[in-house]
Amino acid sequence: MVKRRLRKNFKNRAPWELVKGYLEDTVSNVTTREIGIEAVAVVLFDLDLGPATKLALDFVKPALQQGSVLIFDEYFWYRGDTKKGEAAAFARFQEENPQFEFRDFMDYGVGARVFVLGAITDAGS
Repeated sequence: MVKRRLRKNFKNRAPWELVKGYLEDTVSNVTTREIGIEAVAVVLFDLDLGPATKLALDFVKPALQQGSVLIFDEYFWYRGDTKKGEAAAFARFQEENPQFEFRDFMDYGVGARVFVLGAITDAGS
């Protein structure tokens, strides 16, 4: 069903691939470049938990570019506690990667937040 939706909505406008398996098993031993991802425009994190979100952020890091949009579907879960879930993972990712300057773009739905990578500096070098 997901493949049908993607085919219908993408209509061959961009390459995509579904990978079956748990996140830990599918992205831990591979890089974005090894699977043909040079740059990302939009990334949707629908992962709920902090460790999985941090793993996904670390995975996409080499493909981030100025203007990349990061959408966190459960950013405000855990009663808004910024020390848990996707919010905590994103905060930790930002601390570890000061070269990325993210701009808070918008909230949507019940608990999602969107950020845009506004600039990449040499702060992380």
